[in-house]
Amino acid sequence: MKTYSISRWLTTAQAAAYLGCSKSTLEKDRVYRLLKIPFTRLGKSVRYDQQDLDRQRKGFIRRIIDYYSRSNI
Repeated sequence: MKTYSISRWLTTAQAAAYLGCSKSTLEKDRVYRLLKIPFTRLGKSVRYDQQDLDRQRKGFIRRIIDYYSRSNI
């Protein structure tokens, strides 16, 4: 069985700061899954695994640019 460190699990605000994006970007992604940022729902609470974010970070910048270049901002 895997054991996880509590500090490894980030809130939406912490994950947004870690990735350099806004909280609303992560909130929208949870609904529309355009950026496919992995998250875990623990009851009503949402957490992001820092190790997953590290793996996603490289491709995240490219996906965020593509997403915003397609949207009407």
